[in-house]
Amino acid sequence: MPIREVETQKPMNKPQAPGKSASRAAEQTRLKALVAETDSPMRSRLVQLLSVDCQVVCAETVRRAARLIQRNNFDLVICDQELPSSGGMALINFVKLQAPETFVVLAMDKLDAQVRSRAILQGALECYAKPISDEAVRLLILHVRSGSKMNPDGETAMRPVRRRGGRK
Repeated sequence: MPIREVETQKPMNKPQAPGKSASRAAEQTRLKALVAETDSPMRSRLVQLLSVDCQVVCAETVRRAARLIQRNNFDLVICDQELPSSGGMALINFVKLQAPETFVVLAMDKLDAQVRSRAILQGALECYAKPISDEAVRLLILHVRSGSKMNPDGETAMRPVRRRGGRK
């Protein structure tokens, strides 16, 4: 069942408890994130980091992630390159077809410039090497909140991939 906000009218004569409207507003502005990751410790760590600012749902396969994407409106999807069956690249394509406004990040065991380029061309915001740092997750949340895909310098928020010869 999709995650939906349901508006209900409150009785005019019943005062609301202090702080309840603020917590409801905060809950409505929380981002919704999907973590599609096969590695349990990595998945747990991402959930821990994202839960500060996001409602987080997890999937361990492309099929499960696809079902969740069809039923929910996620602001962010972090997917493992090595997801069973079709892999993270297939999930990027699926997300961009189903919900093109959703930010997608590919998590890789080792950064590969060709895979990174292909992922970005297919619509990923960026690719991270595992383990994803706390700082990278914080930057990612800021970018998703702002709706921005680039930082003010015109570079992606994530660290650059090193080219041959050790240069950036």
